[in-house]
Amino acid sequence: MNGLELQYSDFHDAVLVGIEHVSFERKVVLTFKRVVGDRARIVLEGVESIRVRDYICQNITSRLFDSVQEGFFHTNLLDGHVEWLYTLSDGTCRVNDLTLTEAKTNVKDGKIRLFVLEPSWGAELVCLCASIRPEYKLDNQSW
Repeated sequence: MNGLELQYSDFHDAVLVGIEHVSFERKVVLTFKRVVGDRARIVLEGVESIRVRDYICQNITSRLFDSVQEGFFHTNLLDGHVEWLYTLSDGTCRVNDLTLTEAKTNVKDGKIRLFVLEPSWGAELVCLCASIRPEYKLDNQSW
């Protein structure tokens, strides 16, 4: 973590340049090139479910949301993202209603986190995970 707090506003207009899914570790690593010129990663650990759509050559981030952020729990925002997470591209829901309800309740109760990447262009991502941590690249580090 390099001792730094994750500031989601620092990722506005950042380019998502990589997504690494390590399924056997239940981990997803998102790599960004930020507007200030550095690279940063957001590591999602204890991943229960993830959905990504429209990952293309240029993926510009508009906003990042985390269910532990103050003001996140506008019901439509939470419900819509959890439902999208479990919906296939043809509109079919891949889980039953009980699983959807449990996921929403677990997020509201803080048992699991909902992470959302809302794009300006390109990739959209929603993930249910246990924890989220940043990694900022220092000049002398290699990734």
